[in-house]
This record gives sequence, C-alpha cells and structure tokens, in this order.
Amino acid sequence: MVVPFVTSIIYAFTIIKKEEEINGKFLEWSRDHRKVVEIFTLLAGADVEALIILESKIKISKFDIFNVELSETAKSRIFWGTCLNVVIEDIPQIVIQVSNFFFFLHYLKFS
Repeated sequence: MVVPFVTSIIYAFTIIKKEEEINGKFLEWSRDHRKVVEIFTLLAGADVEALIILESKIKISKFDIFNVELSETAKSRIFWGTCLNVVIEDIPQIVIQVSNFFFFLHYLKFS
C-alpha cells in the first residue's frame, strides 16, 4: 500500500509542476493558494483524480478557491494516473483477496 501511495504523490506533484510550466493562470493561482495545492497533492496520493476537484468551481463561504482551469494535458495526465493507480493498487489488491479466499476454502476443506 505504500508504493502506490508514494507513486501517486510523485505523479500528482509532477502533474502540478508541469501544469505550472505550461499554464500561466494555474501558476498564478497555485502561488495564491499554496496550502490548497499542498493538501490536494497529498490527497492525490490516495487517488490522482482528486486533482480534478481543483477546477470544480465549488464556493466555500466567501472563498472561491476551486476555480482554476486545468489544461487538457493535465486532464489527460490525471486520467492516465488513475489508470496507473488501478494497475499498481487495485489489481494487486484483488489478487490478494482472491488468493486469501481460496486459501480459506482450502483450509476449511482440510480441517
């Protein structure tokens, strides 16, 4: 579980840094909302798709912090990061659960 989390954080950090390089509006927004970017980088450790919330236009009280436009490149990277997350986290988890199930059945059969 640690490897997928670290991989997702590194991937999210890379997406954000690349977006800052190619999108001037995102760079300005990320400088104004540094704590939000840091929090969502950590949240993206669980799921890279959490970065999509940054452009959701949600208004919390007087604060309009989720109003950034991500480039198509960033959205594509988020999609592929989600696919990578499925491969390195979800599929191994299913394999472990199925093998545990069969081990349990085998244990019941011979005990």
